[in-house]
Amino acid sequence: DGPVRYADLAVGELHDARVAWDDWSTPDFDDTAWEPVAVVQAEQSLLPFVGEPVRRVLEVPAERIVRTPAGERVVDFGQVIAGRVRFRVRGERGSVVRLEHSEVLDQHGDYFANIVGPNKDQTDVYILRGDPEGETWEPAFTFHGFRYVRIQGFPGDANPEDFTAVVTASDLPVIGHLETSDARLNRLHENVRWSQRANFLSIPTDCPQRERYGWTGDLQVFAETAATNMSVGPFLTRWLRIVRDDQLPDGQIM
Repeated sequence: DGPVRYADLAVGELHDARVAWDDWSTPDFDDTAWEPVAVVQAEQSLLPFVGEPVRRVLEVPAERIVRTPAGERVVDFGQVIAGRVRFRVRGERGSVVRLEHSEVLDQHGDYFANIVGPNKDQTDVYILRGDPEGETWEPAFTFHGFRYVRIQGFPGDANPEDFTAVVTASDLPVIGHLETSDARLNRLHENVRWSQRANFLSIPTDCPQRERYGWTGDLQVFAETAATNMSVGPFLTRWLRIVRDDQLPDGQIM
């Protein structure tokens, strides 16, 4: 039993800090109440990981917190990213903070849940332990595609400096740069790099918020651009091996 009550890579995470053990991984932790481990037989072959690991590659501070026409508190990070939010909070024990993620606002400037289907919620939940000095949390087992975050249940005032968007991606070296005399073209190129960063997370995906699948069609039209922007050789080699492993005897890829 521990603080992570629910976690889904494509949906969100629920963390109850009231039952967290801060020192559970240290040698001095008293584990006498834990169940004894069971030794099981497992595959013992060791295979190297091909490609760059997924890391926290950037941090984007919140630009502002707005009150929408509907009265919601929404954090605006100024940029669509793939990752999660780290925030600081101080409040009573048992207070529940909800973070809902979206890429856009609606035509009125209100929060807009822009996806449907099984991954539609895009919500992280944190239950406070009530630390008088405050507490900081960042989900560990999920990520979202977002620019805007609706916050509910946040005690007291919410300030932009309390929120940081943590960008997660395969840590690919940037090798291509483009700078022109046209600011619009520069912004377009930067948008392409942000999109690549958001969709090159362990595998090349179609989007960072809905399906998040490694469809072959999306990547094949972008591969040349991807290789111009970043060093993607080992990354794509690993993905092609995964595709090969999924291939049926008749050539179909499932």
